[in-house]
Order: sequence, then C-alpha cells, then structure tokens
Amino acid sequence: MTLKGRPIQRWTLRELLNESQRLGRELTDHLNTDYMPSVRELARLLRPHRHRKVEVTDKSIANAVDKQQKAQAYTTELTNQLEEILKAIHSHADREVR
Repeated sequence: MTLKGRPIQRWTLRELLNESQRLGRELTDHLNTDYMPSVRELARLLRPHRHRKVEVTDKSIANAVDKQQKAQAYTTELTNQLEEILKAIHSHADREVR
C-alpha cells in the first residue's frame, strides 16, 4: 500500500491508525450491505420450498453465486489491506517500545 507515493513503512502512526479505522468501517459496511445479503439471497434460492409459485432458474442461481463470489473477493481484499495496516501498526509500536 502507498499513501501519497510513500510505502506503508514510511507512514506515521497517526496515518496508520486513521487508515485502519477507515478500512474497518469500510469492511463493516461491506459485510452488512453486500456480503451478508448475498449469502442470504443465495441460501434463499437454494432452499427447497413447496409453496414457491415460480421455479428458481439456473440463471438466477448462477447470478446469485456470481454476486456472492464478487462480494467474497472484495471482502478478502479489504481484509488483506487491514491486516497489512495492522502489522505495520504493530511494527511501529514495537520500534517505539524498544
């Protein structure tokens, strides 16, 4: 990751903390608005239902799977970025203590 052209190792502790907070908020928002709804929708489509008036098409399931895979990929990307920031914070704090 870079911030204004600087590698993450050169960020100040304040910049690292601010970015970790931003990524945490973005991850929480994504999980609540995209990821979990896509999981619930896919589960709903795959659940057998006797009183369903219209059969679920393969295309509907494929679209739901595609949406869930995209949400999963973005979740992984955000998690990896947050992990990188948190490791940098740990490293920065470790240097300060020593």
